[in-house]
Amino acid sequence: KDVPSLRSHAQPELTSPFWPAIATLAAVGLTQSAADVLGLHSSWRHADGPSDALEAVALLLRQRPRDDALPNAKAQWTNEARRLLDATDVWATCRHSSDVGGLQ
Repeated sequence: KDVPSLRSHAQPELTSPFWPAIATLAAVGLTQSAADVLGLHSSWRHADGPSDALEAVALLLRQRPRDDALPNAKAQWTNEARRLLDATDVWATCRHSSDVGGLQ
């Protein structure tokens, strides 16, 4: 319900529904929708682009296996997600403080 309102903000990542919307969509398996919301982040429009962490999260969301995928594929994706969340060096390189703050 809050997602359409995010499109009208210059920096939707600074609004309260942005990060919870991404987390909720991803949690229920709507990872393409979560990636679409992440695509509203204002850093995609900056000259220097989004941080490596933001790009990594977007890629990970787009690569999530379908629900009918083999268990091994799901486990591999889950492990990759955990590695990304634990990669402090990736998070430390965020150029914009709001890039991924709501996902960590």
